[in-house]
Amino acid sequence: MASFPDSGILRATAARFWIANKLSFTTENVHGTWFTFEGVLGHGSGKKPEDEAYYVARGTLTRFSTDAEKKVTSQARQVEFKSFPRDAAPN
Repeated sequence: MASFPDSGILRATAARFWIANKLSFTTENVHGTWFTFEGVLGHGSGKKPEDEAYYVARGTLTRFSTDAEKKVTSQARQVEFKSFPRDAAPN
């Protein structure tokens, strides 16, 4: 999981689980916002591991926000994360 300390949007994950083909994680709360993901890992349209979308994580990404009165709201959406293509081997 990427870390973007300067943006305040997403920091390192607080918990991450990968059992069989299931994946779930929860990010840390940064400035009153955090995310959870619940989904599955599988093969996508890529034909080889070095192709884009060889691996795909599909599931529900939920964004949680806390306002000034400490009220928590959430927005969930279905997402699909594709693996990046791998670079060719160095010459």
